[in-house]
Amino acid sequence: MGLRRFVVRVVLPTVGLCALVFFSAVPVSCQISEQGIALWERDLTAPVIASWRVTGSDSLEVVFSEAVTMTGAVICSAENSSDAPAAADETYVPSLVQMATRTDTIPAQIDEHNERIVITSAVPLETGANYRVYGETADACGNTLTFSLPFIGYNDHPPELVIVAVHPQYATGQRKGQKVYRNEFVGLYAVTGGNLAGIQIESAHDGAEQSFLLPAVDVRQGMFITVHLRTKGDDCISETPDELAAARQEYASDTALDFWSENEKARLGDDTDVIAIRNSLTGALVDVFAYAPQGLESWQKESFQAVMNEAMAAGLVAETSPTAAVPSDGLTPSKMFARTDGAAIAAGRARELAAAQWTIVPVIERNGTKNLGRFLK
Repeated sequence: MGLRRFVVRVVLPTVGLCALVFFSAVPVSCQISEQGIALWERDLTAPVIASWRVTGSDSLEVVFSEAVTMTGAVICSAENSSDAPAAADETYVPSLVQMATRTDTIPAQIDEHNERIVITSAVPLETGANYRVYGETADACGNTLTFSLPFIGYNDHPPELVIVAVHPQYATGQRKGQKVYRNEFVGLYAVTGGNLAGIQIESAHDGAEQSFLLPAVDVRQGMFITVHLRTKGDDCISETPDELAAARQEYASDTALDFWSENEKARLGDDTDVIAIRNSLTGALVDVFAYAPQGLESWQKESFQAVMNEAMAAGLVAETSPTAAVPSDGLTPSKMFARTDGAAIAAGRARELAAAQWTIVPVIERNGTKNLGRFLK
């Protein structure tokens, strides 16, 4: 009986990226007896990757559906590696033999703990850099799995971040005869300094797969960060901490660090959403902001309730019902939610969401002011 081979492309929501896997299954065995051919049932199910996460500056943990033995593993910079041959077959995964011919691979040590495998790089990995780990495994029945997993270098110094402003309603308009784009954004305040690698913004309305991963940039304590969730118009430039005036698009600020998502479609719920800041490397929630019309008694989507339950378990909210969310009544495309308790935020004393800590204000005042920080009183 010949060897049957299958190709599978798996999307795992744990990190919001695609993993490529190739496995083969050993078919049933048979033997001839006086009664005829007897079939010996064999396990035809190849191991499945259940999850993976970065656990340190040089280590990655991969959890399988069953106990496995690894043939080997190597790590490559994602900028220099490719999962596709010339034909661009997205189901193709290079073998370890193929990867061994490369000059930029990093050898890795393997520690097997039944279903859990710890892969350790021979050298420390760069914070926030994009990598891929390639590996081959087999289970007790000989079913094999070749895989390629994306990950970013571990961040051991993330800043403490608080959501201080949210503009969820997209609009266009005119200013001095020119069309302007009023893109959705989320404003953050850095209570402490640190590196943003691995920090992402999620919307329960859009789904975690539409999350925006912040770049691996060092920010200073007290810095404002505006994450624009749509790129429409000119001068939508993602800035560096030493160049805060590069972005000139509507709602960019000379006193905030502006980042722009390449997305051009709608983002955030117009009047109802749960926005989360998450450390994608650890999975932990950093902060959450929920808004809904007054009188809404239950969330419109299960995803809203799920994030609120997680936020409550993390101590970020005292209640999970939309009745405790910040009221969105009175919100318009020219207005935003803004925090009003700046002193408490700066002192690190405002971790729980409370409607009284928020107000709805124009994004741009009549005098043209668009400094998010001025609303933190």
